[in-house]
Amino acid sequence: MSNICHKVFVSFLFAFCHLDGSAVESSIVNVDSPHPGLLSSPRVTEFGDWGEFEYCEEGTYVIGMRLKTEPNQGCGDDAALNGISFMCGVIGETQQVLHSPERQLQSLTGIWGDWGASYECHNSYAVGFQLRSEEFQHDNDDSAANNLRIFCSNSMTYLEGSGLDWGDWTEPQRCPVGWAMCGLRTQVQSSQGGNIDDTALNNLDVQCCELNFIQEDEKVDRNSLENDEAITKLVSLLKFGTAEDAEFVFSRIIAEKRRQLSQ
Repeated sequence: MSNICHKVFVSFLFAFCHLDGSAVESSIVNVDSPHPGLLSSPRVTEFGDWGEFEYCEEGTYVIGMRLKTEPNQGCGDDAALNGISFMCGVIGETQQVLHSPERQLQSLTGIWGDWGASYECHNSYAVGFQLRSEEFQHDNDDSAANNLRIFCSNSMTYLEGSGLDWGDWTEPQRCPVGWAMCGLRTQVQSSQGGNIDDTALNNLDVQCCELNFIQEDEKVDRNSLENDEAITKLVSLLKFGTAEDAEFVFSRIIAEKRRQLSQ
């Protein structure tokens, strides 16, 4: 769920706990960034070179992911996360289409490890990510990025990849409301040779694209919306609708609840 959608949902729950007449404000804050569609992992380590940005086909968005991970090497050199592959598609497409080679999105990839299982958002798009990274270990073995989570637009939880668990989860990065992930580039350290420490994947940047379609039944008719439809409509808008329409529906719910309490 995007950061703005999350704020709306939390405000929604908060308001229902404070309907005793006290003022409860709801607000949707616009994303204020010179590049609102670009997400970057916090730079815990920065070894290696950046690959080129790779993008989903026009009209498709990230639906799932796979990770390439080197397992724990014991006393050997650990490179942990080596590659990220995003799956591009449109909700409702068959598994055969989603798993076709032309729908797989990769940038630079390390040479160690194997590709793990696929993780897919159910009837929704990926709208954010969270990278697990280990900070610089000085004289000890560095592993840099270890694992990845993606956030789906219809869930408050996340899908976690099959990476390793060294380091810590960095701050989640989320697309603006009404946008979904559509491209990536990765920073990967190539093999250093000999007995030099290797880290493979260190960071990723993700491009978000504005969803260019809203289903007709997800648009808001502000003159005919009934209160008993409002909660269902709000949930739908938090997936794909505009912030303005979600705010309008949310305000209708709160106004009606206050009216009922005043009777």
